[in-house]
Parts: sequence; C-alpha cells; structure tokens
Amino acid sequence: MNHFFDLCQVSYSYPTTIQDALYHVDLSIVENKVTAILGPNGAGKSTLLDILLGWRAPNTGKILLKGNPIHSYSKRDRSKLISLVPQNEPIQFSFTLLDYVLFGRAPYLPQLGNPKQQDIDIALQAMEQVGLELSPYRSVTSLSGGQCQLLMLARSIAQEPQMIILDEPTSSLDPGNTAVVKDIITGLVESGHTVVFTTHDPNFAAETADSIAMIKRGRLLAHLPVSEALTSARISDLYDTPIEVIHHNERPLVFRR
Repeated sequence: MNHFFDLCQVSYSYPTTIQDALYHVDLSIVENKVTAILGPNGAGKSTLLDILLGWRAPNTGKILLKGNPIHSYSKRDRSKLISLVPQNEPIQFSFTLLDYVLFGRAPYLPQLGNPKQQDIDIALQAMEQVGLELSPYRSVTSLSGGQCQLLMLARSIAQEPQMIILDEPTSSLDPGNTAVVKDIITGLVESGHTVVFTTHDPNFAAETADSIAMIKRGRLLAHLPVSEALTSARISDLYDTPIEVIHHNERPLVFRR
C-alpha cells in the first residue's frame, strides 16, 4: 500500500498562541483513496491542510510527500501533484467561467505565457465533469455560492494533480449538488487520484470516504476505516455532544440524540 503523505510527530503552533494548533500528529494518507478529516471548529483541520499543501512548515516533525521530504519539491512541482478546492474564494473581477478554470493550468505554463488549445480543452473537460460545460463564457460574478464551489472544483481538476484537497466541499451545496460532488470524488479516485477533504458532515464522510481522521484540539484521536471510526462513542467524544450512530444498508448514519 503506497502512501501519498506520511506525517511523523508533526507539531505546529502559531506565533501569537500558546497552545499547539497541531501536536505530535502521525498520519499516513494512502494513494488512490479518500480520506475525510473530521473535527470541531478550531480543532486544527485548516492548519493540517496548510501543512499538506506546504504552505506552513511544522515546528517539529517530518513530512514525506511520495517518500521524499516535502521541502525537496519546488512550489511548481507541488502544484503539479496537489491542488486545493477552498471553501470559498473572493472573486473581484468579472472573469468568464472558462478563464477562471484556466487558472488551474498555471503550473504548466511559462511565466506570462498564454494557454494553448490543449489547456483550453482540458479546462472545458473539467467544466463538463462538474456540470458547468453549457456556459463557459458566463461571468463568474453571476454564479450562486454552490455553483462557485463547483467552479473551484473544475479549476482544481484542470490542474491535473495527483491529489485533490477539498476544504468543506459541500458547505454551500444543496442535496442534489452534494450528490454531484460525491460522484465526482468517486470518479476521481477511479481515475487514479487521491482525495482528502475536511467536513462537518459525518454522513457525507460515511458516503464518500474510505477512512476518517479525527482531530480534536490539535491531536489526532484516530485514523480508521469509516465503519470503525463512526461509532456513537467516538463521534460523541469528538464533538463533546451526544451523537447516535446506526447502520442502514451497511452504512453508518449519524444524528444528534
């Protein structure tokens, strides 16, 4: 079983805080699988994503990306391996949808270089994958919040990474588009990608992920297959509130007591 990432005893603290945002985290992310990261607000999920993206260097510990120290990769090389779909992103200019998705091709273009037809074709295919292919010249500013999340996902797919990281990918989506994102993630893994996402929705994690990493107060409580991670005791402890987990059609269903 190949690992995309290996984190060994990784700790990180912000200069203005006393408590560690992450403390002695040991975490391996398996290639071609989906890993969901669950945890309450302020648990350290966003800090962990920053560490995986190479945006923050840990105070202590070691990070291996495909078996090599993460700092041995250039920013451009990391961008060819990993892409991020943020929870939201302010867009201040009236780009067309196609222009916005083409930003994902930046790691493959020379500085100040223009996209070629191949890049445009890749961007259009990514838009088709998320269901936005019918309006490539529509203005980004005309989109709803949910459509913007799908557009950011298209940009990330157009980047052609080996791993896609999604921060709260369904936070602005209705049930129909949530199902679309689930199917897209499934398709990405079937085509050889590795996927990591954070979520506050254990049921989406149950539907979509292969394993769940649980983080609380900067500490990794567990990283287990979905069926082992989603128990009433574990989820209740994670969120400090009574939560019930039942099984329906061999899938965990999570709800508050």
